[in-house]
Amino acid sequence: MNSLKLTTLILLVNNIAIGNKAFAQGYNKHQWQNRVLIIETQSVNSSTYRSQIDVLDEVAMEMLDRKIVLYQIEAEQEYFTDYQNGQINKIKLSSSQRLNSDQRQKSPFNFTLIGLDGSIKLSRSSMVSTQELFALIDAMPMRKAEIKKDDQY
Repeated sequence: MNSLKLTTLILLVNNIAIGNKAFAQGYNKHQWQNRVLIIETQSVNSSTYRSQIDVLDEVAMEMLDRKIVLYQIEAEQEYFTDYQNGQINKIKLSSSQRLNSDQRQKSPFNFTLIGLDGSIKLSRSSMVSTQELFALIDAMPMRKAEIKKDDQY
């Protein structure tokens, strides 16, 4: 009986790891260049979604400093935002540029952060404050190295 539980647990962990890797692979063009933030919603009218986007729009310079790009995935549309020169540059993605629908989260709202190394650093179905987001990123080894390098100049 314990062997069956262990086998089930191993399969579950493996499926989660493979699923996360597949999800992150759609954004591999950003690996080692940008941290990728993915905000997904089933409803563009979701107050959580709107609030999260509004909060992020207020901190464009901080997003740029931390090399963050944003993908907004709505029920029918997808957008890509970068923060060059501290400006919000948002473009609507064509159907060929979109994430495969089978890779999308099915919850009403999802917040996912993918690190420079391409791994998922945070996934949550509720709003994340910029303080929490930036604290998490600033604690990462590569971010610490970026800060140290910036301080030397």
